[in-house]
Amino acid sequence: MAVQPLIGRAVGIDGLAWLDSGDRAIVRYLRTQPRATTLAEATGGAYTEYARISSASGVPAILGWANHELVWRGHEVSAETDARRRLVERIYRSEEPELVTAAVREAGVDFVVIGLILMAFVAFGEDHPNAPDASDDGSDDAHTPARRGPVEQ
Repeated sequence: MAVQPLIGRAVGIDGLAWLDSGDRAIVRYLRTQPRATTLAEATGGAYTEYARISSASGVPAILGWANHELVWRGHEVSAETDARRRLVERIYRSEEPELVTAAVREAGVDFVVIGLILMAFVAFGEDHPNAPDASDDGSDDAHTPARRGPVEQ
């Protein structure tokens, strides 16, 4: 039985065993959603834990590993992947709810994933409106795909 070096526990043949329980819960939930569902999740380098929710659930994300788009589509895709990366950063890093709403509307996604990697992606300040609760015990309810509701004009 293999031992995953990042989490140091046996993973067996379950392809999702390396995910923490909250991220697995997000994947299970997203797998029940309609085929046209889309999401935003934190982006990062290739062959890292980024884009794991989209990959595991089959729900397309705004952007996964930007360099893979470059490999398969060539340099002409760089402007698009850069724009998408900046859009994802605005969704997760904006401190004003109106700016987050505008970025989510622009992205046209159904869900914004708030999972384990988000804590590394966003440098939260203590007073930031989206800061994780310091008493978070790591249970499944600490991770959630936040559904985008109707955006009022």
